[in-house]
Amino acid sequence: MNSLQDAYLTRPYYGPSPSRTQYTYSYGYGLSEGQSGYYSSSSKTGHKHVYSSTGYKQVNVSKELIHIMRKQTFRQPITFNGNFLAKVAKIVRAVPDGTYIRVDYLVAPSSCKLNEVSLEQLYSASCPVMQDAKWRHCKGFFSEESLYTLSIYCEHFVAAEKEDRKLLYPSMETETSNDTEAVPTVKPPEAFPKEAGEVEAFVKERVFHSKFRIGHWYTRVMKVYEWKETESRLFMRFAVAPTTCYRDSAITFEQLYSDQCSLLQIDAWLVCTAYFPIEVRDDYKFTCDSLAEFEGYRKNTSTAERTTRSPPAAKIDKARFIERIKRLIHESHIQVGGWHAKFVKFIHARIVDANIVSEFAVAPSQCSAQEEISLEQLYSSHCRVSDVPEWVVCTITVPLRSKGKHIVTCERTMKAEKIKDPEPTSTAEKTTPSPSAGKINVDKKIEKIKRLIHESHIQVGGWHAKFVKFIRAKFVNESVVSEFAIAPSQCSAQQEIPLEKLYSSHCRVSDVPEWVVCTITEPLRSEGKPIITCERTMKAEKIKNPEPEPEENVPTPSPTPAPTPSPVSTPIAPTIAPTMSPETSADRSEVVSQIKRFLLESKVQLGGWHAKFVKLTKFEQIGKAIHVEFALAPSECSYELKVTLYQLYSLFCPTMQVTEWLLCRGEMPPDSQSHFLMNCGDRMKVEVSEEPDNYLQDGSLSTPTPDQEIPATNLTERKDVIEAIKRFIHNVRIEVNGHHARVVKLYRYESRASNILVEFALAQSSCKISQQVNILQLYSTACSIVPSDHWLLCNGVIPFSGRNGYSLSCSERIEADPGLPSDVENPLTKPNRSSEEEENPEKPSETDKLTHDEIISKIREYMFTTKTQVDGFHARVAKFYEHVERSTGIDVTLDIAPTNCSLSQKITLDSLYSDACPVGDSKLWVRCNGTIPKNGNGFYKIKCKRTVTSEHRDSVEVTTAGPKVPSTSESADESDLDEHDRVSKIIRHILFAERIELNGWHARLAELKIFNKDQFGSYVEFTIAPTECRSTLKKRSEIWPALPKDKLKKELLENVTGEIKEILFSEEIEIGGWRARLTEVLGITAASKRTHVRFIIAPCRCGIKAKVTMERLYSDSCPVLDVGVFVLCEGYLPFDDDNAFQCQLSNRTSSDVGPNLPVKIDPSDSVQISAMVTRLVFDQQLDIDGKYARFLALLDTSSLGGRVHVEFTLAPTECSRRKKVSFEDLYSRSCPLQTSNVLLICEVVIPPLPHEKVKCTRRSPQGDLRERIIVKKRTTHMDSSRQLLQVHAFMKQLLFDRKLDFDGFYPKIVQMFTAAYEKGTIRVRFVVAATTCSNSLKITLGELYSKSCPVRDRSKFTLCKAVIHLEYRSSPTIDCDNHVDTEEKELAVPCAPSDKEDFCQMSAIDLTSRIKKAIFAERIQVAGCYPKLLEIKELERRGNEAYFRCLIAPSKCKLGRKLSFEDLYSLECPLQSRGLIMECEGYLSSGAVKKYRVNCFGSSGGLTYEVQVHEVLSNMENRAGQ
Repeated sequence: MNSLQDAYLTRPYYGPSPSRTQYTYSYGYGLSEGQSGYYSSSSKTGHKHVYSSTGYKQVNVSKELIHIMRKQTFRQPITFNGNFLAKVAKIVRAVPDGTYIRVDYLVAPSSCKLNEVSLEQLYSASCPVMQDAKWRHCKGFFSEESLYTLSIYCEHFVAAEKEDRKLLYPSMETETSNDTEAVPTVKPPEAFPKEAGEVEAFVKERVFHSKFRIGHWYTRVMKVYEWKETESRLFMRFAVAPTTCYRDSAITFEQLYSDQCSLLQIDAWLVCTAYFPIEVRDDYKFTCDSLAEFEGYRKNTSTAERTTRSPPAAKIDKARFIERIKRLIHESHIQVGGWHAKFVKFIHARIVDANIVSEFAVAPSQCSAQEEISLEQLYSSHCRVSDVPEWVVCTITVPLRSKGKHIVTCERTMKAEKIKDPEPTSTAEKTTPSPSAGKINVDKKIEKIKRLIHESHIQVGGWHAKFVKFIRAKFVNESVVSEFAIAPSQCSAQQEIPLEKLYSSHCRVSDVPEWVVCTITEPLRSEGKPIITCERTMKAEKIKNPEPEPEENVPTPSPTPAPTPSPVSTPIAPTIAPTMSPETSADRSEVVSQIKRFLLESKVQLGGWHAKFVKLTKFEQIGKAIHVEFALAPSECSYELKVTLYQLYSLFCPTMQVTEWLLCRGEMPPDSQSHFLMNCGDRMKVEVSEEPDNYLQDGSLSTPTPDQEIPATNLTERKDVIEAIKRFIHNVRIEVNGHHARVVKLYRYESRASNILVEFALAQSSCKISQQVNILQLYSTACSIVPSDHWLLCNGVIPFSGRNGYSLSCSERIEADPGLPSDVENPLTKPNRSSEEEENPEKPSETDKLTHDEIISKIREYMFTTKTQVDGFHARVAKFYEHVERSTGIDVTLDIAPTNCSLSQKITLDSLYSDACPVGDSKLWVRCNGTIPKNGNGFYKIKCKRTVTSEHRDSVEVTTAGPKVPSTSESADESDLDEHDRVSKIIRHILFAERIELNGWHARLAELKIFNKDQFGSYVEFTIAPTECRSTLKKRSEIWPALPKDKLKKELLENVTGEIKEILFSEEIEIGGWRARLTEVLGITAASKRTHVRFIIAPCRCGIKAKVTMERLYSDSCPVLDVGVFVLCEGYLPFDDDNAFQCQLSNRTSSDVGPNLPVKIDPSDSVQISAMVTRLVFDQQLDIDGKYARFLALLDTSSLGGRVHVEFTLAPTECSRRKKVSFEDLYSRSCPLQTSNVLLICEVVIPPLPHEKVKCTRRSPQGDLRERIIVKKRTTHMDSSRQLLQVHAFMKQLLFDRKLDFDGFYPKIVQMFTAAYEKGTIRVRFVVAATTCSNSLKITLGELYSKSCPVRDRSKFTLCKAVIHLEYRSSPTIDCDNHVDTEEKELAVPCAPSDKEDFCQMSAIDLTSRIKKAIFAERIQVAGCYPKLLEIKELERRGNEAYFRCLIAPSKCKLGRKLSFEDLYSLECPLQSRGLIMECEGYLSSGAVKKYRVNCFGSSGGLTYEVQVHEVLSNMENRAGQ
């Protein structure tokens, strides 16, 4: 196609383009493996294939849809082994899904390779299906109407099935048609052809598939002279000629016989003979020995006239053929100069080589090519033909065969002629009113327009749009077209405003210079939908805002939004281009608006960037012509980015900072049918505009005038946008070089109705993507930004919340700013600068300047964090020479010297600049020069190259004094030193309990710098340093790589043994004050993603305080103590905090413990059994119809040898197996249960053996999904603590699953009163309270009952009653009506109003003290240490006794030490670890003689203390105190 066609025709691209970015996030259609495999047979009905599947609605799959499937499978492409093309072989099922049809189908491998054949050749006999090869199961969305394509997903391989030749070889099927189109003859016929036309098609097909070429060119058959049939072959004599298509090019049969492969200019044809068999081959033998003159060929004629004589065909129906041309032009999206092309003249048509070749003319219409219009609208008065001097002449080749393609070429022009467009009969509006329309009620129309604007969420510059003026209304083609004006209100689009409030004094119309003119098209028929378009502006008029009510507060700041509207979420309908007659064109605003629209529609660009109108320099009207001169400048939006007129002249596309503008001159069109003539060549210097640019540094959407301040609402909105970007980047886990990405700068944004259009920069953090960090850790010093000279630029659309509906591209690198931007960390700091700072942005403020000492301190920190070294030793700043402040930073010059501390040592910054790391005896120092940021926070550029001689004598050593601890007096006495040690111990305990870490290493207290006491407490400042103990374990892939099968068992045992040893050593596991070491691994069981291990540990002779390495721990230096007691442990690898090891004591020796020691499980312990089954279901990744399965309830348990047979139920959740879900998320509100009719009844024996799996059967539940709890020992009073624990755990889960809402917050159980068995039910009384966790959050049950969700108001409690039915078909009932108001509900003992027992009158502090004294007096020990009370779980009165249940943990005070009660609960005996917790229960009695009983047991039931009743004298309370 020549340059003339390029000037007139462009073809827009529809459908997603190939990925051009580094990050591409999309959501496609996909089904789980559990939903595949439903295959069905096909039948032919009429001209459509009907496919059905059990359980799905039967649909008709048309030939057009099958053709679209073939074409899309070919274009994607779907291949086998990346080389052989796939063919659509069988359709499994087709289900309608909106405007698309969701199709499951099978594809088969062909023998044709990629990029070698066309689509027609692929589905012909030349590309047969590979035999004995597996097929593939594919899924996708297809549509006969939509122009957009969606990706096809092919999953697993399936066995080959019987070939459906109608699908695999469609061109071989002979079909009859109602019209005069020819019959395709690609399939090898059963007999040779007889008719002349069939013979000609036969030889053309054979010659095309052969390797017959004339020179370097494809060969075209020109004429058949004779043919004769022999026994098995057909003799033919024919003429051939070379074409302009090169022999190595990949072309189709239709392209060879079209204008794309025209004939070469030769003087004669080549006459050849050949014998053709009935089947298609590529190795025919041709004999060419003579020449023949041309027949019907004329030189120097157009391409359409180069024809050969063909057999006489039927006459062409001109009227029908013209309608077909119009339809083909519309479907091909042909456009002229950015406008829809319109058929205007039919020139001629003739039949050539089984094709209809026609010549016609097209002209540009008045409908933009960016609008989606129908064929009827294109050829109506809505899209009139533009008045242009020339038309474009096109040639179309339409094959007579139905399977062929049409080809359109446009190569020349012709002089335009006068034509008559369809004119409406009305003289006023030039439209044809509907006979049923009648008159238009303007008042009702205005009310309807207001409602549609409000329901469509139309906004102008981020503010709610408000109707301000009705212009006109008219009837057009069975529709009512109304024109009106809108203006921005003073209510933000982020707020949900009702219609009445929008048109009240609360949302006044903003004072803006221009209004937006919109058009609404409403069909008269009820099934149609209104369409709103907003494309131009008008000068604002004076209107009267409604007066505010006396109690209303009218907002004072008036926004000044952009003059053009934001994109409307409703469909864009075709609208008539705005006209501007010379009489009304004197308005500069209308001229500027038309120039802007022309530049965007003409796709004017400058250097690859969208061109932007910046200034109108000349504007004069001479007669009917308007001459303008204006300046253009490039924007910061790439030309490849598709933007709207509003986006181009908004904050999203700011004007690029250049030194010169492009000057253009032209003449405005006198009417809408004329074109804009423009000439750009001169340049002009950039002028400083009096109006501020609409791009602000703080990224706010509004454009304030110079005398206005930035509205506080925009600052708040900017802060919300930054937080939304942070959450989004963290949720989708975007990485940079394998590390978490951090948002460092927000350039611009645009808030929409449901998402945000943003452009921002990312930087690499120091946290690897494999680490699990929350958003607070990501934006803290734990994940600091890695210094780099570039950032990653991202732009696209992100949601306000969640991770659905986004499109983000991060592919461009930009130069990093010298300092970290402050707007991401605190977006409200930038706009608060003073006016002097705004005028001089390069001048740093006084508060940002660094002093001399601060500069040295910053350099020290930088040298330390970057591990600067000299000859393998830590380097320190030895001498600082000078610093010079510049606009880009601070230039520094200094010397560094090596110390005596090796680089392999882990030291702190204070240790480096202390006597612990003195400067070495080296005579050489290193000279360093570079630049640091002005505020000290940002990127450092320091280079150290030159070596200088050390200056030990006259050099000024830059060191700091050691940390000082201020004291209240000059000499500190021994009590102050003791207090200093106590505070240090408290800090160490806090650091360990809170798991403080530095870059993945445990942090420990380095030094206590400041310690002051005042009336409020103690103020401390201290430094911490990383240790050599990792806070997280290595990945399983790092310590357990893939092993050969012959070495798997041995190396598996070695790897697991090493991992267990490392866990025991790093966690500092102790037994009775001695370090624990591994003695034997009993069993290893592989689960789905974890490994279950059982092993034995024993105490060794090395104490817990001894500093030993792991090698020494497992050497003769730390032998195992022969105490006759071992600890049996079991758990899962890899080890984490949520899955701790379970350990219990065993009196057996090592010889008594066999490798298959069964774990004792009580069949009545439903809590333990439920926990094991829950974990087992998750580990085996059980699913129901592609959805994660969730453990629902226990049905029955029974003892089976040393194990337990469990029967339970599973129910499907809403979480798909395609999504990675953690164990906590599965049993939270993130994966709620489905309202399904499918329930699995499963059984398993626990603990399971390696080969045992869960067996399940489907069953429809009777009514709703039920839950129940198993109580084997059915007693009237549930005194067993284990049974109470079961009921308590069940009620927690039940209350959480019921999703109770207490004033918008999660409730949780704070106290259990009673639980009694009665007639097949368990009746429970408990107290709940609202927490501080909002009900809109997605949290787990563990988070609800943790410190993250404390009780919201401790003065408001609710008493609830529950009835738990032990039968499966009955659902638990909960009744929470009575409110309880008490201060200490968790420790209060419920008593009757007339009860006068001591416990009812005793305070919570006294009760707690009594329990502490009972535990202390009993001398209960945990791991050889005194225990301390952690928490009272339950307290209940029983007559003159009070029953309690509590948790205790070991302190650091050994049991053999003489210790008082006050010393135990002081700072002398801090807790060892919260990981070692024991549960106790007992009772207290009232009266003169205090009686008590305490019974304690561990989590595994292995440690139990049965104590007789003791008596404690009353005067013991006075000695023990509180």
